[in-house]
Amino acid sequence: MRPTEHRTYSTALQIRAVGDGLTISGLAAPFDTPTEISDSMGTYVETIAPGAFARTIAERADRVKVYAQHDTGQLPVGKAVSLTESRDGLRAVLQLSNTSAGRDLATLARDGVVTGLSIGFQAIRDSWNTQRAERRLTEIRLQEISLTPFPAYATAQVTSVRSEPADLERPFLEVARRRLDLHTRSF
Repeated sequence: MRPTEHRTYSTALQIRAVGDGLTISGLAAPFDTPTEISDSMGTYVETIAPGAFARTIAERADRVKVYAQHDTGQLPVGKAVSLTESRDGLRAVLQLSNTSAGRDLATLARDGVVTGLSIGFQAIRDSWNTQRAERRLTEIRLQEISLTPFPAYATAQVTSVRSEPADLERPFLEVARRRLDLHTRSF
Protein backbone atom coordinates (compact mmCIF):
# COMPACT_ATOMS: atom_id res chain seq x y z
CA MET A 1 0.00 0.00 0.00
CA ARG A 2 1.37 3.38 -0.97
CA PRO A 3 1.71 6.02 1.76
CA THR A 4 -0.67 8.94 2.03
CA GLU A 5 0.84 12.16 0.72
CA HIS A 6 -0.34 15.73 1.30
CA ARG A 7 -0.09 18.77 -0.97
CA THR A 8 -1.27 22.25 -0.01
CA TYR A 9 -2.22 25.06 -2.37
CA SER A 10 -2.41 28.82 -1.88
CA THR A 11 -5.72 30.58 -2.28
CA ALA A 12 -7.22 33.92 -3.18
CA LEU A 13 -10.45 34.14 -1.22
CA GLN A 14 -13.65 35.53 -2.67
CA ILE A 15 -16.65 35.79 -0.36
CA ARG A 16 -20.33 35.96 -1.25
CA ALA A 17 -22.72 36.85 1.56
CA VAL A 18 -25.57 34.48 0.71
CA GLY A 19 -27.17 31.43 2.34
CA ASP A 20 -25.62 29.63 5.28
CA GLY A 21 -22.02 30.42 4.28
CA LEU A 22 -20.83 26.84 4.77
CA THR A 23 -19.85 26.06 1.18
CA ILE A 24 -16.23 26.49 0.08
CA SER A 25 -15.27 26.27 -3.57
CA GLY A 26 -12.02 26.59 -5.41
CA LEU A 27 -9.08 25.00 -7.13
CA ALA A 28 -8.01 22.06 -4.96
CA ALA A 29 -5.01 21.01 -7.08
CA PRO A 30 -3.47 22.71 -10.13
CA PHE A 31 -2.41 20.86 -13.29
CA ASP A 32 1.00 21.26 -14.94
CA THR A 33 2.34 23.55 -12.23
CA PRO A 34 5.90 22.48 -11.32
CA THR A 35 6.32 22.85 -7.57
CA GLU A 36 9.21 22.02 -5.28
CA ILE A 37 8.27 19.37 -2.73
CA SER A 38 10.30 18.26 0.30
CA ASP A 39 9.03 15.11 1.97
CA SER A 40 10.15 11.64 3.00
CA MET A 41 11.18 10.93 -0.62
CA GLY A 42 13.54 13.92 -0.67
CA THR A 43 13.35 17.26 -2.45
CA TYR A 44 12.07 17.25 -6.02
CA VAL A 45 9.85 19.12 -8.47
CA GLU A 46 6.37 17.69 -8.84
CA THR A 47 3.58 18.27 -11.37
CA ILE A 48 0.07 16.86 -11.55
CA ALA A 49 -1.06 15.77 -15.02
CA PRO A 50 -4.51 16.59 -16.41
CA GLY A 51 -6.73 13.57 -15.94
CA ALA A 52 -4.99 12.46 -12.73
CA PHE A 53 -8.24 12.68 -10.75
CA ALA A 54 -10.57 11.13 -13.37
CA ARG A 55 -10.81 7.74 -11.71
CA THR A 56 -11.40 9.21 -8.24
CA ILE A 57 -14.15 11.44 -9.61
CA ALA A 58 -15.81 8.55 -11.41
CA GLU A 59 -15.56 5.99 -8.63
CA ARG A 60 -15.49 7.70 -5.25
CA ALA A 61 -16.03 11.45 -5.44
CA ASP A 62 -19.03 11.18 -3.13
CA ARG A 63 -16.79 9.72 -0.40
CA VAL A 64 -14.12 12.47 -0.32
CA LYS A 65 -14.25 14.13 3.09
CA VAL A 66 -13.10 17.58 4.22
CA TYR A 67 -10.75 18.09 7.17
CA ALA A 68 -8.97 20.97 8.84
CA GLN A 69 -5.21 20.66 8.24
CA HIS A 70 -5.32 16.92 7.43
CA ASP A 71 -6.34 16.12 10.99
CA THR A 72 -7.82 12.74 10.13
CA GLY A 73 -7.64 11.81 13.81
CA GLN A 74 -10.68 14.07 14.27
CA LEU A 75 -14.09 13.76 12.63
CA PRO A 76 -14.40 15.28 9.15
CA VAL A 77 -15.76 18.84 9.03
CA GLY A 78 -17.57 18.31 5.72
CA LYS A 79 -17.63 16.55 2.37
CA ALA A 80 -17.10 17.22 -1.32
CA VAL A 81 -20.35 17.88 -3.17
CA SER A 82 -18.71 18.41 -6.56
CA LEU A 83 -15.31 17.49 -7.98
CA THR A 84 -14.48 18.29 -11.59
CA GLU A 85 -11.36 18.53 -13.68
CA SER A 86 -11.02 21.82 -15.52
CA ARG A 87 -8.30 23.14 -17.79
CA ASP A 88 -6.37 24.46 -14.79
CA GLY A 89 -6.86 21.61 -12.29
CA LEU A 90 -9.19 19.90 -9.86
CA ARG A 91 -12.14 22.13 -8.95
CA ALA A 92 -13.95 21.35 -5.71
CA VAL A 93 -17.17 22.45 -4.06
CA LEU A 94 -17.02 21.50 -0.40
CA GLN A 95 -19.96 21.54 1.99
CA LEU A 96 -18.91 22.16 5.57
CA SER A 97 -21.14 20.61 8.22
CA ASN A 98 -23.30 22.86 10.37
CA THR A 99 -21.30 21.98 13.48
CA SER A 100 -19.10 24.18 15.65
CA ALA A 101 -16.00 22.90 13.76
CA GLY A 102 -17.60 23.52 10.33
CA ARG A 103 -18.82 27.00 11.28
CA ASP A 104 -15.42 27.87 12.79
CA LEU A 105 -13.60 26.77 9.63
CA ALA A 106 -16.00 28.75 7.40
CA THR A 107 -15.42 31.83 9.57
CA LEU A 108 -11.64 31.40 9.36
CA ALA A 109 -11.89 31.14 5.55
CA ARG A 110 -14.15 34.22 5.32
CA ASP A 111 -11.75 36.16 7.55
CA GLY A 112 -8.79 35.24 5.33
CA VAL A 113 -7.05 33.25 8.07
CA VAL A 114 -7.33 29.80 6.47
CA THR A 115 -6.70 30.46 2.79
CA GLY A 116 -5.19 27.24 1.48
CA LEU A 117 -6.58 24.05 0.02
CA SER A 118 -4.65 20.83 0.46
CA ILE A 119 -5.16 17.30 -0.81
CA GLY A 120 -4.43 14.01 0.91
CA PHE A 121 -3.81 11.32 -1.71
CA GLN A 122 -2.12 8.13 -2.74
CA ALA A 123 -0.10 8.17 -5.95
CA ILE A 124 -1.42 5.33 -8.11
CA ARG A 125 0.68 6.13 -11.20
CA ASP A 126 3.65 8.45 -11.34
CA SER A 127 6.90 8.78 -13.23
CA TRP A 128 10.29 10.16 -12.29
CA ASN A 129 13.13 11.50 -14.40
CA THR A 130 16.41 9.56 -14.27
CA GLN A 131 17.88 11.82 -11.56
CA ARG A 132 14.71 11.43 -9.42
CA ALA A 133 14.54 15.21 -9.32
CA GLU A 134 11.22 15.51 -11.17
CA ARG A 135 8.00 13.61 -10.55
CA ARG A 136 4.82 13.62 -12.64
CA LEU A 137 1.62 12.33 -11.03
CA THR A 138 -0.67 10.78 -13.66
CA GLU A 139 -3.20 9.00 -11.43
CA ILE A 140 -4.10 10.06 -7.92
CA ARG A 141 -6.46 8.41 -5.45
CA LEU A 142 -7.85 11.43 -3.65
CA GLN A 143 -8.57 10.59 -0.02
CA GLU A 144 -9.46 13.98 1.45
CA ILE A 145 -9.33 17.72 0.95
CA SER A 146 -8.26 19.98 3.80
CA LEU A 147 -8.38 23.68 4.48
CA THR A 148 -5.09 24.98 5.82
CA PRO A 149 -3.26 28.28 6.35
CA PHE A 150 0.07 27.13 4.86
CA PRO A 151 0.09 26.34 1.12
CA ALA A 152 2.68 24.58 -1.04
CA TYR A 153 1.21 25.25 -4.51
CA ALA A 154 0.73 28.95 -5.22
CA THR A 155 -1.92 28.65 -7.97
CA ALA A 156 -4.88 26.97 -6.23
CA GLN A 157 -7.66 29.29 -5.13
CA VAL A 158 -10.64 29.24 -2.82
CA THR A 159 -13.04 31.26 -4.90
CA SER A 160 -15.91 31.57 -2.46
CA VAL A 161 -17.46 30.83 0.89
CA ARG A 162 -21.20 30.68 0.30
CA SER A 163 -24.35 28.63 0.17
CA GLU A 164 -24.83 26.52 -2.95
CA PRO A 165 -28.15 25.89 -4.70
CA ALA A 166 -29.79 22.63 -3.62
CA ASP A 167 -29.35 21.08 -7.07
CA LEU A 168 -25.61 20.73 -6.41
CA GLU A 169 -26.48 18.07 -3.89
CA ARG A 170 -27.83 15.82 -6.63
CA PRO A 171 -25.71 12.74 -7.19
CA PHE A 172 -22.82 14.10 -9.24
CA LEU A 173 -21.07 10.74 -9.28
CA GLU A 174 -23.36 9.38 -11.99
CA VAL A 175 -22.83 12.49 -14.11
CA ALA A 176 -19.06 12.09 -13.80
CA ARG A 177 -19.24 8.42 -14.74
CA ARG A 178 -21.24 9.14 -17.90
CA ARG A 179 -19.04 12.07 -18.88
CA LEU A 180 -15.81 10.16 -18.41
CA ASP A 181 -17.27 6.96 -19.87
CA LEU A 182 -15.46 4.86 -17.30
CA HIS A 183 -16.71 1.59 -15.90
CA THR A 184 -16.81 1.24 -12.16
CA ARG A 185 -14.02 -0.56 -10.35
CA SER A 186 -12.94 -0.26 -6.74
CA PHE A 187 -9.48 1.03 -5.91
